[in-house]
Amino acid sequence: MLHGAAAFGLGLPSLNSFFNAGSAFAKDDADPIKIGALYNVSGSLSSLDVPAQNGSLLAAKQINDAGGVLGRPIELIPYDGASNITTVTLGAKHLIEVEAVSLLLGLTDTSFVLAAAQIAQDAGVPFIDVGGTAPVITSI
Repeated sequence: MLHGAAAFGLGLPSLNSFFNAGSAFAKDDADPIKIGALYNVSGSLSSLDVPAQNGSLLAAKQINDAGGVLGRPIELIPYDGASNITTVTLGAKHLIEVEAVSLLLGLTDTSFVLAAAQIAQDAGVPFIDVGGTAPVITSI
């Protein structure tokens, strides 16, 4: 299960602490924890983002096979950013506003991470960047 959590960019203790922190993750709630998986699975960054998305899908399966988080399954909701800043921006908004995800994760390129992270920050939704490396990311 630790390997699965690491694919989300967190160690297992951090993942459990994260989900324990918010009322949206109450232990008595059996509904899935909805996580938006925003990746560029088409376009110029697909060679990086397809494997990253596959890692997230595998991690979700492993976590769910081990009983989920706080007894709740994880439901990944994928969205293709199509290697386009506008599409990534619309995708982040869709996942947050329409799909009502509790967490957003994905993307492997800093410019796309910055676009999605600002939307998540403005909405108060945590965002886990799986591949952006620029120090400026932590300022959002």
